[in-house]
Amino acid sequence: MKKSILALTLTSVTLIGCGGGGGSDTPTPAPTTTLQGKAIDGYLIGATAFLDTNYNGVLDEGEASTVTTESGDFNLDLTAANAECIDYAPIVVNVPVGAIDEDLGEVIEAYTLTLPPRAVALTDTEIANVTPLTSYIWDNVQADLNDLDVAVDCATLRTNVAVRANLADIVQGIAFNLAQHHNTSVTELFSDYVASGDTELYDAATDLVRGLKASYESNKAIRAAHPNASSATANYQLGTVQDNGRLNANWYLVENVFYPTVVTYKRTLLDTDTFAPVKVELDSERTVITANGFEYNHEIALEQDFEGNPVCAMNEIILATGSVKYGLTNNAMYTGSTRAECETGDIAGNITTRRVEVSESIADTEHNGTWFYREAFPVGLDEWINVRDNLANLDADALVSALAGYSTDFYDTDAHGADFWEHALAGGTGYMSHTSEGHWTRTTNRDDGTYLLECGASESGLTAQPAGVINCNGYFVNQ
Repeated sequence: MKKSILALTLTSVTLIGCGGGGGSDTPTPAPTTTLQGKAIDGYLIGATAFLDTNYNGVLDEGEASTVTTESGDFNLDLTAANAECIDYAPIVVNVPVGAIDEDLGEVIEAYTLTLPPRAVALTDTEIANVTPLTSYIWDNVQADLNDLDVAVDCATLRTNVAVRANLADIVQGIAFNLAQHHNTSVTELFSDYVASGDTELYDAATDLVRGLKASYESNKAIRAAHPNASSATANYQLGTVQDNGRLNANWYLVENVFYPTVVTYKRTLLDTDTFAPVKVELDSERTVITANGFEYNHEIALEQDFEGNPVCAMNEIILATGSVKYGLTNNAMYTGSTRAECETGDIAGNITTRRVEVSESIADTEHNGTWFYREAFPVGLDEWINVRDNLANLDADALVSALAGYSTDFYDTDAHGADFWEHALAGGTGYMSHTSEGHWTRTTNRDDGTYLLECGASESGLTAQPAGVINCNGYFVNQ
């Protein structure tokens, strides 16, 4: 769902050929679009800024680039092709050894800064301020891209409304949590904190640079190890948004590798002082297969149980595509201490829950219904377990027929024998859901990038929650 966007200063400039008069044969170049911004730790001179249209974090041929000047200023002159991505690609600033930080002097350790794409950024500033704070947001966004079930780049974000809405939600959540953690607004996170004299944000940004410098080398290493990947990142992150959205003082190494059909994700807790690995908290691999009218996802993961002990999880999502999407998910859990051990398990012998999900897009609003089953599964479909190697022999119409009684109607309360169900609506203005337990939630997006959260036992009983509450279970950002 699209929030208030980063209003970059865009200037169309038509260059007229020079000559002695109106009869000049000098061709008139095509108009260009100029994107104005600032690179800020202190203000950075001599760094390379570029529009990363393929989201790989590397300056590639054809991507607009320039070098920052006094006060960290840069102007990216975009061709018509690049201009199509101006709303939908991150801005990356490579800060090399020898660049100048106007506050601290010569840079002696290289690092990279990033600003999220304009279409999902949460600010109305006229200049694109690329800072350690915006980089923290984007690094955490990359950790969550695994959940979007698609490799994201400019073309995907520009043409896929659902992906754009989901990515905007992820950016909003991370930015809101970071703003609350530092007792500031989302708008200020995207501001020029040097010009405003905001010493608290300046100090917060300085703390994050340590991780950005470590990430510079780790990203080079993981890209070298996966030269054919669509994207490969290895970022050192302070705090985590994985734990009920709350930040903490721990450092993590978060590694993501995207291939067209395989995505890996690994999160490792680090020693705060040395960055030495302490414990792998999550290590997963997801395979995506499209065949025979299905979208199929198979995931193997080493996770942590509620007591912090390692446990294996294996999941498969079988989705019949169409105007209404019908999905069946099988979840299994079993013992294991490494992902390699997890790969030896199977779903059928360890299944814990099954889930039915139906979704439909109506007038730019996504209607979704989900039903969870822990024991009896009234629909049957016993043969639809461990189907990874049998998709060619399955009939998508048979799955649709078996699940046709499930509805995307938001107000439908038919439990279908499920232990738990939830209906949700997601659109440009926000999100609303209600569950079989009588819990109602509504978020309404504000123009400044924040949102109003309301909770209640009915739609008419929804009440606004205090600032800092991030969901209707009562979790607070600052606790």
